[in-house]
Amino acid sequence: MGAEDKQLTRLGSYLISKGEITEEQLENAFRGQLVFGGRIGTTLVELGLITEKKLGEALSEILGVPYATFQHLQDIPADVLGLVPPNLAATYKVVPFRVEEKSLHLAMMAPNDLLVQDEVSFLTELRVHPWVAPEIRILEALDRYYKVSRERRFIALTGELNLLTAKEKESSEKKEKEAIGKSKKMEIDSKPSTHPEIGLDGRPIHEPEESPFLNEEVRSPAETLAKPVPPSSPPSNLEAWRTESKTAVLPEPVAKKEKTDSRQPMPTTDGGNLLEEAANKLAHAESRDEVARIVLDFTRTKVRRAGLFILQKDQALTWHWSTNGDDGGEVGLKGVSIPLNTPSMFSPFRSLKTHYLGPVAPLPANREFFSHLKASLPRVAVILPIPIQGKVAVLLYGDNEGEGLEKIDLNSLQRISRKASAALEILILKNKIRMF
Repeated sequence: MGAEDKQLTRLGSYLISKGEITEEQLENAFRGQLVFGGRIGTTLVELGLITEKKLGEALSEILGVPYATFQHLQDIPADVLGLVPPNLAATYKVVPFRVEEKSLHLAMMAPNDLLVQDEVSFLTELRVHPWVAPEIRILEALDRYYKVSRERRFIALTGELNLLTAKEKESSEKKEKEAIGKSKKMEIDSKPSTHPEIGLDGRPIHEPEESPFLNEEVRSPAETLAKPVPPSSPPSNLEAWRTESKTAVLPEPVAKKEKTDSRQPMPTTDGGNLLEEAANKLAHAESRDEVARIVLDFTRTKVRRAGLFILQKDQALTWHWSTNGDDGGEVGLKGVSIPLNTPSMFSPFRSLKTHYLGPVAPLPANREFFSHLKASLPRVAVILPIPIQGKVAVLLYGDNEGEGLEKIDLNSLQRISRKASAALEILILKNKIRMF
């Protein structure tokens, strides 16, 4: 088991022991991690099971190093960033943020990696002081300071966390101002007054009684009334409201090379042997991306274009997309989404658990997706659900572009979908085994 796997295992066990999450919630997180990738801590935050602060504090406690917070990674001086080259920072997922007394403070995703520390120390001629930071913040800092691109998933998540951080800071400042105001008021109220307390008769209450026979001078209330205590200035309660426009930005459409009609005919190969070969590969797959490649390689022996989509609450997110065109390569559509809350070819799968084989309607959402392919809508398509532990998590898509699917081998596609489901569940079980 690698150091990263051990860290994930310890994190899950630690959070369960502290009562932060349940075993069932951790299982759900592992399922989400399998589908979306990234660290288990990121998935736990994304699912709202723990806060970013709880994650950072847990990692710090487990790994025995300080926690580099969001604030630590703000406004890092350029001379500090320049100590670590962009390619090294991107490769090792590290961000330098402070230099003190010949020590370089380094935010890391894996702060126990001594080889990385040694390399950075050798390069900078500084002693490395490791800190741990969640994957979310390391990737954000690499994007901001070193221009290392990150997936839209992380951009959206950090946007939500930054908005939450801003609101928490605003709330904290407001409470602090209110506390200072109350403190000042209590201080004023507790000071003894230098003016006598006046009774209803206009005379000081504690003034000794004077006999009218001994002193015939009668003072008027106006002469005996003291000056009132000036009112204290009320504390300011103006709040600076911050709004943030969250606009989903789709990647630029992929340019398509000028070409003649070079669409390749469907391969005529022994489907049974190919399916058996794919099944053997799936049985030994070690990652979700390996499962995806195996499934798409097989599917593209049946159709010209194939894709895998991750089914989220309100959208179907492109996971992998491949075409059987000029080079059979993968088109850069990873991260492009199709909404589920408006009519689209995927919206029925919020409740549908069986396959779909039929025409693709010219709906706006469908047209927008295929515009990123620089392609027209297909005549028909086949879409098959891939469930994980009883829930539809992934969709397998295929079409023949402008041609039909009259001779589609639906049985083989259904079988590869079921095998993919089993392979993904096996990966979840492997992660569970590492927990104990």
